[in-house]
Amino acid sequence: MKQDAEAEGGAQFTARSDPRITRVGRFLRRTSLDELPQIWNVLRGDMSLVGPRPEDPRFVAMRRGDFDEILTIRPGLTGLSQLAFAEERAILAGKDPIACYTTRLLPQKCALDRLYARKASVALDLRIAWWTAAAVLLRRQVAVHRGTGRLTLRRRPAPVAVAGQPPVAVARPAAAVAIAEPPVALADAAAAVATEDTAPAVARLTG
Repeated sequence: MKQDAEAEGGAQFTARSDPRITRVGRFLRRTSLDELPQIWNVLRGDMSLVGPRPEDPRFVAMRRGDFDEILTIRPGLTGLSQLAFAEERAILAGKDPIACYTTRLLPQKCALDRLYARKASVALDLRIAWWTAAAVLLRRQVAVHRGTGRLTLRRRPAPVAVAGQPPVAVARPAAAVAIAEPPVALADAAAAVATEDTAPAVARLTG
């Protein structure tokens, strides 16, 4: 972060393209090296390796009922919600990241953190640590089942070829729509032919 970054309107979310982040800061975030100082908190016993991440007090107050259960266990560096929302900065890159976070992400993260609080065990911690290592070292996204907490590799959407454009990876429903729609170039050509066919008739009527 640049010096006095929070002076511009107070504390804010750091989206992926946040101009307040320096070049070195982007490297540290991309490689997760910015998490290393929190190892000291783990060694001191303030945090655990696995557990819900500490949350901003403003958001804790918004969902007091959820955090009454979540705060019964020690916070950690990684957890179910961190794996599920590893691309949080990209999701919050819109015009109002706080509204997006409080209405879309925070309820889902609280649900996962409460699920962890109920099912916390050494076996679950080992699975979360394993999948976190896979996500960081192999740069793969992890899917978390919202009901059971089951961890799997997130499936990559299949690329769909569109006329005149390189293949683009989209979700299955969007792919079906893209295939069903005619290419823009063909639609324009059909419209041009229809115009040429009807032009003489229009000329005769107007003449």
